[in-house]
Amino acid sequence: MPALTEIFGDDSVLQFGGGTLGHPWGNAPGAVANRVALEACVQARNEGRDLAAEGNTIIREACKWSPELAAACEVWKEIKFEFKPVDTLDNYMNNDSTSEDSLYNRSMYNTQSSWNNHINSFALTAIFILKSCALRGGRACKKEV
Repeated sequence: MPALTEIFGDDSVLQFGGGTLGHPWGNAPGAVANRVALEACVQARNEGRDLAAEGNTIIREACKWSPELAAACEVWKEIKFEFKPVDTLDNYMNNDSTSEDSLYNRSMYNTQSSWNNHINSFALTAIFILKSCALRGGRACKKEV
């Protein structure tokens, strides 16, 4: 979370699929844990703290007043991502992807602007679907999402 806050700043949409859905107490506490972690990082950044150097400390401090975040940290503490990424954001942004996917559209990711447009388009689509579901009282939303 500290790295995401530092890299993307305030004008971003962050997706927390596994972090929310994988919480030991359920989805709602998972969402709370992610929100608390993000708010702690934003507050620390606004106070002038170094997120890269103090990230773990910032999250551990937030765990003291958020049992949801503490439980999430306990579950995720042993998780290690020990694999080399096949595609990276830099490859997309520089149009140097070695992707052999026939559906890969090189022109879609060649600038920061088009990358943001792609992400924003996805986010707006998701928001529209969620609002449509809410207006119908939640009926048939699982089929759409």
